[in-house]
Amino acid sequence: MTMSLALQTLWIGTYPVAGQGSATGVGEGLWQTQLDTETGRLTPPRQVVQIAAPSFLAFGEDPRLMYAVNESLEGALTTLRLKGGGAEIIAEVSSGGAHPCHIVFDKALHSLVVVNFTSGTLSVIEVDSNGRPHLEGPRQVIELEGSGPVPDRQTSAHPHFVLPTPDGRHILVVDLGSDVIRRFGRDLIARRLVDDGAAVRMPRGSGPRHAAFSHDGRRLYVAGEFGAQLHTVEWDTANASGHVVASVPAYPSDLGNSELAHITVDGDKVLVGVRGADVLVEHRSDPDEGTTFQQAHHLPGSWPRHHAVIEDWTVVALQRSNRLAVLDRSGQLTDVVEVPSPACIVPANAESEDGSAA
Repeated sequence: MTMSLALQTLWIGTYPVAGQGSATGVGEGLWQTQLDTETGRLTPPRQVVQIAAPSFLAFGEDPRLMYAVNESLEGALTTLRLKGGGAEIIAEVSSGGAHPCHIVFDKALHSLVVVNFTSGTLSVIEVDSNGRPHLEGPRQVIELEGSGPVPDRQTSAHPHFVLPTPDGRHILVVDLGSDVIRRFGRDLIARRLVDDGAAVRMPRGSGPRHAAFSHDGRRLYVAGEFGAQLHTVEWDTANASGHVVASVPAYPSDLGNSELAHITVDGDKVLVGVRGADVLVEHRSDPDEGTTFQQAHHLPGSWPRHHAVIEDWTVVALQRSNRLAVLDRSGQLTDVVEVPSPACIVPANAESEDGSAA
């Protein structure tokens, strides 16, 4: 049998199988698989390195380096060098707070921007010319303030997601704890972020978790963790701000205690993972009315924490079922493989493909 040449390497970050605070192990760490972009099937996943709670991953300028947040109480950031299908840890620094859960590389600041969920902090970790974080830790730690009406979940700020604006002028921080999407500018000389206030005030008690811009940059779609609502924000590029123009149930059936997770935009489709109902819902963007529900793709497992759209396929991390699932564009299942507690899926870029599976 001839092996397909259309293989896309995927790096998988994981969450503690036994829950936060448990000892590292039981498959926890960085995993790798390859997606056959012709058939929608995955190669057998393999653990590349064991590290604590690498729940989100990111690349910087050097495609041979990967950064992983370690979502633990003593939050950390691990830098790994990819080579020959493997990975080695080359640095570990403090994330500047507790339970870091998302990370992006900001080219303008030549730094990693990390949000720490439990401590409600935003950190800027500068890297040197070789892409290594400075060992003294964050250059800047910003303590966010605010709260919301949901007991136990919104007693303080809980930033969950970071994304740059489409024009690259600002960085947005989605704060689940205070129902605000915060806006930050940059001080390029000091290599620091500058608090520029609220970009969007979300509905009270919505618990915004993740967000994604439309391809034309005119809309921002926000997944509300509480109430399982999908919110559409009209975005004003000139003022780097927006307002909510529509809020609809992500899934029209009774969701019970379901919570929204990750959200992506694929053409005119908006895809949202719904934990609890354990579906990937598809909405169609509407230039006049926000989004319209199209269909729900039922998944072969529970707790779709994250997903990635790769060419004609959507790969879903089913955290509590210890599985990755692949769907085609119609929502049909093409493959399922076992990975302990997957939390994040990041495709390798072409220049890092020397780290592909052996």
